[in-house]
Amino acid sequence: MFSFGDDEKRRFWTRVEQGPNGCWIWVGGKRGNGYGQFAIKTSEGRWTQTTSHRWAYASCGNEIPSGWEVDHLCKVRSCVRPDHLEAVTVAENRRRRDLGHPLECDRTIRPLPEIPSKPEPPAKRDRTIECRNGHLFAIVGKVRNGANSFTCAKCLSDWQAKRRTGTRHGTESHCPAGHEYSEDNTYVRVRPNGSRSRECRSCIRKRNRERKAQTRH
Repeated sequence: MFSFGDDEKRRFWTRVEQGPNGCWIWVGGKRGNGYGQFAIKTSEGRWTQTTSHRWAYASCGNEIPSGWEVDHLCKVRSCVRPDHLEAVTVAENRRRRDLGHPLECDRTIRPLPEIPSKPEPPAKRDRTIECRNGHLFAIVGKVRNGANSFTCAKCLSDWQAKRRTGTRHGTESHCPAGHEYSEDNTYVRVRPNGSRSRECRSCIRKRNRERKAQTRH
């Protein structure tokens, strides 16, 4: 299954030039037999190779039945103009090859398809007035982070709030086990470095009971 997004179209048509007899000549990479090759990404995200004329024919909504080949009516192997191509069975393709003469096709000069423009890159943020997440320092403020650097006060606050929640710290009102942080059920542990953390007394009592039961056995 081919992909026909703007990126694929841009990569493809930048490798095509106007040629003689109305042909659109592939000037990208070619196989040893003269057919152009084009890299595409599958639905699984893996890169693979196909022939350039096959992609060009399918890009116009033309169906290629399983096992069929795409024949050049103009007999120019590097041509990728869709109306110079036709899906045929392998046997029919070999029969036409053995005839040894060109088939009828439109040879008027036609302009190449328009190449989709490349999207403009996002504007770079001015790190002196806003952080990487778009918070304006004039509104949320800055917090010193080391001797010569600052960090966004809003981002720091969000990060600290995230640390206070989850499987380790629970929520603002309950511990991870679901016990409420009431006045009687809250223990504030003060560490030697002066940092303080909130713990659930019910969980502490349960943990102590389990330790005593282990020592008895």
